[in-house]
Amino acid sequence: MKQYERFAEHMTRLLDERGISTTELARAVGFKSRNSLYRILNDQTSSDVEQSFFNDLKASGCLKLTPCEWARLEESLEISRLGVDTYVSHRAIRELLSAPPPEAGMFTCFMRGADGNVQQKPLYAVLKELTRGASLKLTMFNCCNAGFIRTLADELRAAAKRCQVSVTHYFFAGKGEVVRNMMATQSILYEDWYNAYMMTPGSGPQETEALLRANTVLIHLRDAQGNERYEQMVMLDKQHIICSGMLDHQLIGMLDGVVKDCMPQMHSVKSNFADIAHDAQDYLRYTEQYRLLEHNCAIMSLKPDVPINYIHPDILLSPVLDGFTQSNMTEEQDMHQLVSALYNVQLKRFNNFFKKKKVTHTIFSAKAMERFVRTGKQSDHFFAIRPYTPAERKAILLNLREQAAHNPYFWVYFLKNDEAEMQAEITLYEGKGVMFMQADTSYDLERSHNEALVNHPELNETFKDFFMKDMLTSHVLSYQDTMALLDHFIQMLG
Repeated sequence: MKQYERFAEHMTRLLDERGISTTELARAVGFKSRNSLYRILNDQTSSDVEQSFFNDLKASGCLKLTPCEWARLEESLEISRLGVDTYVSHRAIRELLSAPPPEAGMFTCFMRGADGNVQQKPLYAVLKELTRGASLKLTMFNCCNAGFIRTLADELRAAAKRCQVSVTHYFFAGKGEVVRNMMATQSILYEDWYNAYMMTPGSGPQETEALLRANTVLIHLRDAQGNERYEQMVMLDKQHIICSGMLDHQLIGMLDGVVKDCMPQMHSVKSNFADIAHDAQDYLRYTEQYRLLEHNCAIMSLKPDVPINYIHPDILLSPVLDGFTQSNMTEEQDMHQLVSALYNVQLKRFNNFFKKKKVTHTIFSAKAMERFVRTGKQSDHFFAIRPYTPAERKAILLNLREQAAHNPYFWVYFLKNDEAEMQAEITLYEGKGVMFMQADTSYDLERSHNEALVNHPELNETFKDFFMKDMLTSHVLSYQDTMALLDHFIQMLG
């Protein structure tokens, strides 16, 4: 059985497995002619016709499928409607939002031991050995397997506390690849020691494109005495890796040169804040960058609860002053000048969202919003702002409800099912890119904050299509239920 079957393929296989003829099936579902069924089984009809047939088939009970089998058949309807690439991309985004992080991959590594024989070790054990020295530098080509990257992230996150770790990741951003690759990197994307670059089709030599799909990791090790060695991993499939040691450093240098020659044609995936001063002025510049990013463009966003840009600066003023004072964010004599500058930027951001003639769609988690109502802390609460008081929370929600009720360009929604915590914030700034960010960031640029703004046509269009045609049609509450939930949260605050 193929991993992703279109509806016609799936139905044909089910009939073969159960020995049911097309004549029998046509009679069971009430078709007067077998020709209509033939067209469905030959993938010559529309998605609406397939959906109608699926409903008739389920009502007839002639196939006697289990609930799991019905779910897979219904999945094949979606695959036919969207196409395999789009279906897989939509599923990857949905899993990022609500599914638990991917489990570590159960990879087996094959390597030659000291006795000359081939040994087998689990990937996590090999990584533990590699991180015993003073430094470990990995150069990855593709390897965009979520389980592999999760294993890598878990082991290197622990190793970074005792040795110097660096990962540079190159991958190709071709059709059907960029979304899946971005989703696969989420467990490692926000680490300071990880940087990623992608190449779009036609922007470099075909040989470099092939290299960026090679599923290879080059390993540069240095021990406490300064001795260096190079090794390599090659992924054979989703379970097996070949490890080879003692690579020639000159050959590795030549490979590095090939990649560096193509760097001008590559796009950096991340915005990394490791090298900035992290003073109060940096946050002012950071806020101004976001103002420019948001300015006068359509925005589609998935966020746990109210973002700071939906809060009027008059409400923010007191929490900011109190928080900056408590956290020693800046010298007292500079405080009012900084806050005044932040106020002006925030007012422009607020007015942009509620006065621009470009639509803003935001999907929230009811669970996260209720937590905000009860605690006054956002999921991505800025570390130097105190929690909002009940009165401030109520004012924030009243404005949100007012805009949702009367502003034709501003729409809010709640997820129908949000039992799992939202794992990431994702926002499309139309024409400018898709922003990925940890859902629980504190915006501490020095310690915990990284984000990725990816401006890639396929990613932009796929996310917009997913948001408008999948999330808004099937996974959010109705307008009436959304407004009722907002009223409930407001009533909780008295």
